[in-house]
Amino acid sequence: MMDKEYWGTGEEIVANRFDDKVASVTKALVILEELSREPEGMGLLELSSRVEMHKTTVYRLLTSLLEKDFVEQDPITGHYSLGIKILSLANAFYQKLDVRAIIRGKLAEIPYQVKGFFLIVKRTGQDYVAIDIISNGEETTLKPGESVPAEDAAIKVFYANMPLWRMDGKEMARIRQNSSIKQDLKNITLQGYAFEEKGLEGLPCVAVPVFDYSKNVACVISFYSESLSDRRTQSDLVLWLVEAADGISAQLGFIRYL
Repeated sequence: MMDKEYWGTGEEIVANRFDDKVASVTKALVILEELSREPEGMGLLELSSRVEMHKTTVYRLLTSLLEKDFVEQDPITGHYSLGIKILSLANAFYQKLDVRAIIRGKLAEIPYQVKGFFLIVKRTGQDYVAIDIISNGEETTLKPGESVPAEDAAIKVFYANMPLWRMDGKEMARIRQNSSIKQDLKNITLQGYAFEEKGLEGLPCVAVPVFDYSKNVACVISFYSESLSDRRTQSDLVLWLVEAADGISAQLGFIRYL
């Protein structure tokens, strides 16, 4: 007969099994987090080293994650990476987010006493629409739901971060036929933002992208202010706005790979 004190009571056995399951779930989440940092995936030994778990444990958890499509394995390299199920979960989470509320909360933290207004611009079909307008002491005649002018800095930010296959024929033709736009887009890609000396209401403008979990531009935040005419103020505001957009992108699930 088994020693009851050694094995514990029935309730203790159930509790221990529950603790083991919780521990396994925690370890699986650690593995998923580590894989999210490597878009090309990684091998079993490297992954085991990164998460500081025995390779047998990691292999067992990966097998379970593979069965549920949370992880996939490259048939040639054997490397493990995030699977399609992660994307569907991210999409479900993203759909319930109020992006405008997140952005408004972040922009309310602006540390500078400057007048201007913010635009949150989103691509809908082949149009670029101001889905929200936030006044910071200045107003614009543009209304929420209206299209942004084709020459606006926000649209250039979209172009600079958009693969050609997502553009329509008019957009592609405009870029190919205008060498100055091509150079602008290269500069925006390198800088991470667009700057125009004269935007809406004749005000200088800076525009930055916000990315989502799928690495696409979710929207663009533009700030229009006469204060951007001053070089030092412009530098400070651009740095703050880029950092704010990066923080919002992170909240939307975007991971910037170096």
